[in-house]
Amino acid sequence: MCELKKLNHHAINRGTIGAIVGEVSMQVSESTKPSVYPSAIVIRKDTDEPGEGFWGLDSGTHPPDKVARSDRKSRLSEYQQKIFNNSWGCDCV
Repeated sequence: MCELKKLNHHAINRGTIGAIVGEVSMQVSESTKPSVYPSAIVIRKDTDEPGEGFWGLDSGTHPPDKVARSDRKSRLSEYQQKIFNNSWGCDCV
């Protein structure tokens, strides 16, 4: 968000970023079987973890809201591996 503001995108805020990330997650969740949900994870700089709202998401085959607090670190690692190692089949650059 800060980098976009440096490029004169002053209307960018947390809500804008959240809407973009949410849309990406929903589209990927709907197009992958089984769903790799969430497909976009925003990690907080101060804690190196997603915010509490992330753990309330209830969509997909392995939704974060079903993860016990004690398993969050390992499940986050699992989500990240699925997201980063998935061949999305797009012409993304």
